[in-house]
Amino acid sequence: MTTVGLIPSQELISLDQNEAGEWLAVPAGQQVVPLIKIEKPTITRTQKAEPVLQWFSDRVERQWKVSDLQGQALADALRKVWPNVQAFMAEFSMEELAAISLSTDPTIAALRMVLMTWLSEVHSDDPRVIAGLARLIEVGILTQPRRDTIISI
Repeated sequence: MTTVGLIPSQELISLDQNEAGEWLAVPAGQQVVPLIKIEKPTITRTQKAEPVLQWFSDRVERQWKVSDLQGQALADALRKVWPNVQAFMAEFSMEELAAISLSTDPTIAALRMVLMTWLSEVHSDDPRVIAGLARLIEVGILTQPRRDTIISI
């Protein structure tokens, strides 16, 4: 069976061909046209590609409509996710880890405790991660460009 287009009804249907290459069971008044599948375009992580059928007199093409992600879909695409705390902490250099572990700052100490009991994925847009990285910048353990590197996808 082959998926083809029917004109003028503009519908896709699966049909068989006989040994002579003629289409079997073509509905009355319909012309069979080939379905041309255009390759899916390369998109960025902040875009989506949706299939669109474009009908012509001699064929139907599956083309692609590329658009930018919006709202929660965009936020999800821009979120960095670490599978666990160990993977998140591996983003830091030895010097940064030493400074974090030796810090007497109450916020950093509290967040160290949170990380010790964190049992799930770590998301770059989690309020605790945002607050912790901001505090590391405030006390001079990280710079803003270094923070940006850590959370970049």
